[in-house]
Amino acid sequence: MNKSWVRGGIAAVAGLVLVLAGTLAMADPITFSVNEPGGGVINGVQYIDFSYQSTLSQTGGAFTESGRGYFGSYRASLGGAPLASGLGSAYNLYADFTGAGTATALSGGGTRFQYTSFDMSMWLDADKNLATANTLVGQSTQLIAGEGQLYPGLAKGDWNIVLKFSPVGGFLSGPFTLGLTVGDFNGGITYAGNDTITGSGNISYSVVPEPTSLLLLGPGLAGLGLLRRRMQR
Repeated sequence: MNKSWVRGGIAAVAGLVLVLAGTLAMADPITFSVNEPGGGVINGVQYIDFSYQSTLSQTGGAFTESGRGYFGSYRASLGGAPLASGLGSAYNLYADFTGAGTATALSGGGTRFQYTSFDMSMWLDADKNLATANTLVGQSTQLIAGEGQLYPGLAKGDWNIVLKFSPVGGFLSGPFTLGLTVGDFNGGITYAGNDTITGSGNISYSVVPEPTSLLLLGPGLAGLGLLRRRMQR
């Protein structure tokens, strides 16, 4: 049987950061800098808020997903005040992503999605015109672990993706080790009538150990899975 979740509208972040009850284990988020178009520098960033829209199609036990997330605020801490920046006024920042994996039924009519692939690219829209060519500022290089759930009715859902992620071109700077930086891309999902997915959350970065240790880290994260909570409204 085919099920399709078609693209929904973007849920406004409006300063709200949705935090999961637990996340896939990873190092503490690092503080980094953002080098804005025009020469401005924002220091002390740990989180970037986002809102997103996506299409997620399920066929039997398999699913595919594609979508776009729009970034709204830089923050020094979860729940902290947005840092002053030109984001949203002078320029836009967004990410395109695709994923795939297996889907299994949950009690109560929900579905668990376990990712076997997930790719994300982050783009700088310096003139706020999506029709023009934009600048790649970051690219995922490997999925470490990812899982999500959707629930019918008032219950919503959540998801968490942990990626190896490489900044590109100097827009994001800080104590990054290219190719060894993990992006914790997570957020809450709104699920309504099998036809709409919108959500919001945050993205952060952590520097992981050297390659020898990384080989052990990946399987450990995948085994932990996602500690989930249901987002109620």
